[in-house]
Amino acid sequence: KVEQQEKKVANAGKEIEKLNSKLDKAEADLEKMQAKLDKSIARGKLTEVETQKENVKITKQQLKIKELEEDIVKAQKKLEKLKR
Repeated sequence: KVEQQEKKVANAGKEIEKLNSKLDKAEADLEKMQAKLDKSIARGKLTEVETQKENVKITKQQLKIKELEEDIVKAQKKLEKLKR
């Protein structure tokens, strides 16, 4: 029983680490997307429609980041519950 509990705590910890690394990657991707868009706009290479499409992609990435942050909070709560 104690071993199962320890295993669950370890797995919850691994889940948090995995989510944190996903979050880091998603944030880095967002920065790249934003930089690419800013660069293209500065060069005047994008049409109005292309600019809007890129903005939609960026918004979707921001949403993905928010979802990952929520998942991390849930995983941390789960870990705290398991430690009790």
